[in-house]
Amino acid sequence: MLMRLAAILAIAAGPVWAQEADSDEGRDLFLYFCAECHGKDAASLGPMAEMMALRPPDLTQLATRNGGDFPVEAVAR
Repeated sequence: MLMRLAAILAIAAGPVWAQEADSDEGRDLFLYFCAECHGKDAASLGPMAEMMALRPPDLTQLATRNGGDFPVEAVAR
């Protein structure tokens, strides 16, 4: 299941990555692919989080944990 989701994310993110950033489209992609685990607010409180062996990371802290820089490439991977 996770491998399938990772493949879908990679396929979906490829064309988006090449285009100009669109916040509405990015929000829609996040809500479709990520919010079930990370929560709509990206703070690890999604409905699937309680069923996972590891708690999904709080995505609102990505830049803080990366020395103040948002890790764009790591997120895209």
